[in-house]
Amino acid sequence: MEAIIGIGICVFMILPVSAYLLDKCLVLIKAGIIRDSIDMANLSLYDSMKMEDISSCTIGFDQEALMAIYKSILAENLKLDEDLNPLKGSLSDGPVYIRSIAIYLSGFPCSCPNGTVLKRPAVHSVVSVAFKPSLFSGLISDLTGLSLIDCPIHTDTELPVDN
Repeated sequence: MEAIIGIGICVFMILPVSAYLLDKCLVLIKAGIIRDSIDMANLSLYDSMKMEDISSCTIGFDQEALMAIYKSILAENLKLDEDLNPLKGSLSDGPVYIRSIAIYLSGFPCSCPNGTVLKRPAVHSVVSVAFKPSLFSGLISDLTGLSLIDCPIHTDTELPVDN
């Protein structure tokens, strides 16, 4: 009887909890790698600066160039196509959506929409990435009908501007 209770505890308590924790760790590792890719895409916005504004000690950005450069760098870093859908080998399991991009150049200290206090020029971005759950969470998501988990990733990248 004790052996059956011990096996039952392992099967119904220890294994699901450890599978859940392992799945959570895998998602956090993926999110960290994606956050680094978004950080690099944020820094790529330097290419959208208007050079004529820099000479007058102000910084301006071309909005169309900003979005085009950001999407292309993000797609390259995360292995996405031009519509931000995953290609083979992508960290994302579903479409990636750019929720917001904001560039803060003055009025410091200020707060981004997610509450981070910015003290220097920075790029704020929120990108939603879809993950397919695995292990125990994958079983639960199959039972509930949820195939992808949408994970918004907030990144604030300070721009190295020489004052």
